Amino acid sequence: MSNAISSRIRKLCYRAYWRLEKMIAPNLRDSQYLYKEILESYVPTDGRWLELGCGHQILPSWIRSSKETEAALVDRTRITVGVDPVLEQVRKHSTIQHRVVATIENCPFRNNSFDFISANMVMEHVQDPGRALSEAYRIMDNRGVLVFHTPNYWNYQVFLASLMPQWMKNKLVPILEGRSDQDVFPTAYKINTVPQIERMAAQYGFRVIEIKMVNSTAISAMLFPLAVFELLLIRLLETRFLQRYRTNMIAVLQKQEGK
Repeated sequence: MSNAISSRIRKLCYRAYWRLEKMIAPNLRDSQYLYKEILESYVPTDGRWLELGCGHQILPSWIRSSKETEAALVDRTRITVGVDPVLEQVRKHSTIQHRVVATIENCPFRNNSFDFISANMVMEHVQDPGRALSEAYRIMDNRGVLVFHTPNYWNYQVFLASLMPQWMKNKLVPILEGRSDQDVFPTAYKINTVPQIERMAAQYGFRVIEIKMVNSTAISAMLFPLAVFELLLIRLLETRFLQRYRTNMIAVLQKQEGK
């Protein structure tokens, strides 16, 4: 199937999905929009910002005015630095000027280098989150803030994905999410529940400011009949009683002094 036909089919499926979403779950907002609002609240004016796992963009390109938003956030800071282990991804980044090829667990920066650190859909890939938090603590200035947006392991999507072999994910993600297989990386899910975040935050010198449990767009949006059932389930997850099973989490942690 040609890319043009595939793109056309994707657009038609999503057009039908958005109509369906408005009927079944009218208050649903993709978690990326909520993450964007968190960034707008916490990125410090004239501060030093480190974007972990920066890839080739801070926000997904399908968010309206994403490039303009990224540019405005970067312009607000004194300096913004992006870190990613994949050279090809770093080369493509058009918003962050200062970019470094490195892993989260081994950041090549001096102590107290940054006021704010963010990670968008990155922490689920980290094999050693303790090491990552230890590094974040080291390179962050006193009372600096760490924000990360990551899947919730106890959600049905993530739990099922954790059981799949990597080759199957590499086949499914481009179909369901429209990402290329080059943007699909192995997952570990070692800091993807509220108890894990709270325990590890305390262990590595952070205070939990908040952990938002949020829902996101149905993963079956491209599979129109299944999207009906998933949207009904997501609507149930919007209730307070079932919030611990929502699709994603946005954690806001603050470095504690003297740890």
